[in-house]
Amino acid sequence: MTSPPRPVSSVFSPPLWGAHLAMLVVVAATVALGLWQYGVSHQHKADQVAQLAHATPRPLTEVMGANDPFPGDQIGRPVLVTGSWEPDGTVYVSGHAHDGREGYWAATPLELEGGDAAVYVVRGWTASVQRAPAPPTGTARLVGWLEPGDSAQDTTEDATGDSDAGDAVVASLDIASLIDHVDVDLFSAYVVGADHQADWPASASPVNDGSAGLADVSAPALPKADATTGLRNFLYAIEWWLFAVFAVYVWWRYVRDVTRPAPEGDDGEPAEEDTQDRAVTSDV
Repeated sequence: MTSPPRPVSSVFSPPLWGAHLAMLVVVAATVALGLWQYGVSHQHKADQVAQLAHATPRPLTEVMGANDPFPGDQIGRPVLVTGSWEPDGTVYVSGHAHDGREGYWAATPLELEGGDAAVYVVRGWTASVQRAPAPPTGTARLVGWLEPGDSAQDTTEDATGDSDAGDAVVASLDIASLIDHVDVDLFSAYVVGADHQADWPASASPVNDGSAGLADVSAPALPKADATTGLRNFLYAIEWWLFAVFAVYVWWRYVRDVTRPAPEGDDGEPAEEDTQDRAVTSDV
């Protein structure tokens, strides 16, 4: 009768090299597959964000009403606004940098045609209120990224020498505090003027967008992807990483069992061998 092999003396023993290698290959493969699925999940979210941010512009009134709360799933969506400028309501939002310089956003309300409400449009950036171009007048048509109104902050004076601009300099585009600057209702949002995209229709081409003499600004916030976008790939990633953990556990159990010394009998010999010797003697 053949006795079982003796346990190896160390985890570094050559008989275990194959087990170590198999564990490393399996763990590396499952971790890599998990990272790949995780990347695919994020790519799906990025694709959805890009699709919304560069979607065909829709009229603002089709996205939200003048008295509606801001639709959270529409942040960064291109919207088309058409109406008449209200130059007296122009404000300069402090604390915005451009090319490493501190300055202001120039924002003017645009009263939408066919309605009794206006929306603030960020026309561009200026380093100084005093050197900013005059606010636009007349009718206009432009496309911009839709953004929620900022949180309430106190109106501030310009810290760089434009204090004589008075209450035209504000700390934020807080819609509630801007009501005093206009004679009509305001949307609970503002629009950041966007560059015209080649795939947008001709109706989205800007007309008197008020950006002359101002530097471009970027939309401060991008759209948010749906919570379920890329969820399946994310769960696949977790599944692969759980496989990696399971592979390490199996390897650890195997190595532990193989390297565990056999229990000794009363005579100092391994119990297994002593039992088998007795079995052979009894057969004889």
